Amino acid sequence: MARACVQLEHHGLEPRHLRPFQAAADREFGLVERAVATLTSRKDAASHARAAEAAREISELCLTLHRALVQDRISRMDI
Repeated sequence: MARACVQLEHHGLEPRHLRPFQAAADREFGLVERAVATLTSRKDAASHARAAEAAREISELCLTLHRALVQDRISRMDI
């Protein structure tokens, strides 16, 4: 995380510009948390393992979608 922030700073993005990333991460986490809530509310270890795996999978899908949406916008830039 720190390495990415330092590299972004080299492109002119200061720490104050990174707040939207934290807000977006918090919102995405909320979606993941809601999606696995049924499994995490159960007390057995198998349900918790399934919830952890589902959370990882949902997270990866969210990141893939996010990347695709940003890349689409970049491809439409007039540069």
